[in-house]
Amino acid sequence: MRRTAVWIGLTLSLFSSTNLPVAWAQKDLTTDGLSTLPSYTPINDLGTGQYCVGTPKVCYQGGLYENGTNIIPTDHGEAGSDFASLVAPINGKIVFLSLGMSNAQIEFGLFIRVYGSNPTIDPNVALINGAQDGIGACSWTVAFGLPTVCGGNAPNPYDQILNDQLMPNGLSESQVQVAWLKEANSLSSPFPVSLPVETLCPPAHGVLDDTTCADAFVYEEYLGGILRAAKQRYPNLKLVFISSRIYGGYDQSSKSHEPYAYEYGFSTKWTIQAQINQADRGRPPDPMAGDLSYSVAPWAAWGPYIWADGPKPRSDALVWCDGALSPTPPCNGEVDFQTDGVHPNSTGQLKVAAMLWTFFSTSPYSTVWFLGSPSK
Repeated sequence: MRRTAVWIGLTLSLFSSTNLPVAWAQKDLTTDGLSTLPSYTPINDLGTGQYCVGTPKVCYQGGLYENGTNIIPTDHGEAGSDFASLVAPINGKIVFLSLGMSNAQIEFGLFIRVYGSNPTIDPNVALINGAQDGIGACSWTVAFGLPTVCGGNAPNPYDQILNDQLMPNGLSESQVQVAWLKEANSLSSPFPVSLPVETLCPPAHGVLDDTTCADAFVYEEYLGGILRAAKQRYPNLKLVFISSRIYGGYDQSSKSHEPYAYEYGFSTKWTIQAQINQADRGRPPDPMAGDLSYSVAPWAAWGPYIWADGPKPRSDALVWCDGALSPTPPCNGEVDFQTDGVHPNSTGQLKVAAMLWTFFSTSPYSTVWFLGSPSK
């Protein structure tokens, strides 16, 4: 099976000084030996333009949703509104849970600390930080038992949430109804390859050391598996909002550098589109994302899209800065990362926390349950 992508011609990019909707320039972020990186247009600014890579070129359309738009399709939006209207306290609480790796853990943790006591939040909502340091995407695809198929000796992350987060707060898995998901693959040698490799590999659990699969496709498969596993573990889970990771161009640890971090945006887009096609339009399950019908998976959509091209501002002025690696405006030496260039520091965490607050306090798929009202 191959994912097709067609070049439909040049269109204007919101960021490109050359008006090309693809990687248009090289930039030298550093003088201390880091690789020179190409520049990419954020997916939300790419629109109907194309991310084109490889020789011959293979192209992938931008936009968070189909047809190059950032607007959720009407049929999927209606389904989301239906599920959002069903979110209501179970034994007095609505558990809103984070799932993911270390970046999600520290970002959602700051979100709770900064915004968790905001009086506009419905008092029935319990914010629980279930994301965990060192737990990669594969482990979250295993609902019960040790994730031995993923290699290593990681514990079951859902067990960890139950034992360390839910039970100590007097909560149960049956009360989990909403989740924010942010994950990534921890790339280890030999690395998977970036796009445009188009072969859809066998199940990701069987290709941990495969160097022919594009990592974006492997991650799409993991996202589908995570949605199904989360639904198994949390039978009342109705809504999952997915964010792809932040900029990875400053990474000095080879864990999640570019273009992998950028391409996770396409993995997220494809996974959500797979559910739209299957659950809302009656098409067969996507061969990579798998079965995402509403009987086995929660409704999924984009959360805040938090990737920006390092110090190059996107249309809403978001940038990711790292001190001496971004000395000029608009960064002016601002530091958003810890010394590893992977994990955001308190400044970077606050950027994500603010975007989470803006999203969940304004989205029509969250305000109905997230914000308090006199009728509740």
